[in-house]
Amino acid sequence: MEKISKYKGPYKSQNDIDAVYGLENNYYFTMEASSLKNLMVIAFSVSNADATINEIAELRTDHPAIAFGGVYKDGLKLLIEVNQTMLTSTDEPTEIIKEIALILRYHDCRNICSVHGSENNIGIFRVGRRLSILDEETFESQSKIATINRKPTDKINGGSFLGYIGAACGLILGMMIWIALGYIGFIAGIAGYFMIKFAIRGFEMTGGELNRRSGKVLIGMTVFAIFLAQILNIALSAAKAMGDLSLFKNIEFLKIVMIGTLTDQKSLTVFIMNMMVALALTYWSSSNIFKALWNLDSKASKKARYKSTRLL
Repeated sequence: MEKISKYKGPYKSQNDIDAVYGLENNYYFTMEASSLKNLMVIAFSVSNADATINEIAELRTDHPAIAFGGVYKDGLKLLIEVNQTMLTSTDEPTEIIKEIALILRYHDCRNICSVHGSENNIGIFRVGRRLSILDEETFESQSKIATINRKPTDKINGGSFLGYIGAACGLILGMMIWIALGYIGFIAGIAGYFMIKFAIRGFEMTGGELNRRSGKVLIGMTVFAIFLAQILNIALSAAKAMGDLSLFKNIEFLKIVMIGTLTDQKSLTVFIMNMMVALALTYWSSSNIFKALWNLDSKASKKARYKSTRLL
């Protein structure tokens, strides 16, 4: 392999991670094949890494592919081992990286490494087919010849408007899950987890840049979506009770249900109680995500990024 490739996802095979790096939420990371069979290693180099280890390890609840005991610090690096055979989809490595970056942001960790080693003399280096976060001295000791080719890429565009449209689309998908769960009698509040997850995914897929402001806007959009989902659940229940589910598609019927719910004192009291339960369940199922969004850095990343080639 002649150069380091920037990781854009999705994960395809072990060959794809022999030499890749990426930038997620202003944190550089590498993905490299482990010497152990079926393991790949995601590496960050950040300050205050010790405070994040237990919380990152808890991601195993949602991502069993993260190896048991596979989150630890080794010198300059925070390492996360992932069992490739337990990945449930090609998108899961990307999801794991995004969630780790949110945890790092929540703990106000500072990125230490860069793609060219200019910051703290710690960079992303390729030695043969291996890609690692190393200091300059260690790299020089492992390499006979080191060359650097830098190529600026386009600046990141916050893309707020399109990002929020993408987030709204994600929330609509989450609302559909919410309504479906409510219709079959399950506790719909748990679907709030999918709402915020889909909102973040839609926001980033359409060019949105996560920062403190956009994080709080996404939280507000999620709360509003939960409000709408609750109203729609009531409307669906009313249509079902009247024996005519087609009423659920009638805008006037939905308006009548919403106005009736919000103006009748008894109905409003029940609605507020249900909203409180729904919000509590949503926060309970997604507390790490909400905390991370609320505490994001206020500055969006708009620095030019570089690709780096370091050859033997």
